[in-house]
Amino acid sequence: MKKLVALFLLVSLTNVAFSQQPLSGAPTSEELLQKSKSQKTIAWVLVGGGVALAGGAVLWAGSDWYSNGPDVMAVAAGASVLTSIPFFIASSRNRRKAATVSFRIERLPEILTQRATLSSVSLNIPLNGR
Repeated sequence: MKKLVALFLLVSLTNVAFSQQPLSGAPTSEELLQKSKSQKTIAWVLVGGGVALAGGAVLWAGSDWYSNGPDVMAVAAGASVLTSIPFFIASSRNRRKAATVSFRIERLPEILTQRATLSSVSLNIPLNGR
């Protein structure tokens, strides 16, 4: 009897586990492209800010040798540039998710014989999210 109850519980748990519904709020292709564009903009701002801080640190270090300011600026510049890397990665991942593949079978004009028809397959990759 214990084995039968254990088997019943196991079957009922696996039934619940395989009965999950897909997420209804999955982002659309346009939303993913917009998110990718925003992430890439944030990444470039971080890189630009890091380079500007590094340049300021070099200029400041050239004029004042006894200050810790340039060292702090250099560390902040490096942190800013390193922080931009995950944003570039996330941007490319979202852009890849937004790329759609569609298959259409189209009839091409008959060239040589009445029976020869060709089909084409199209790949749709949105490019407006750069």
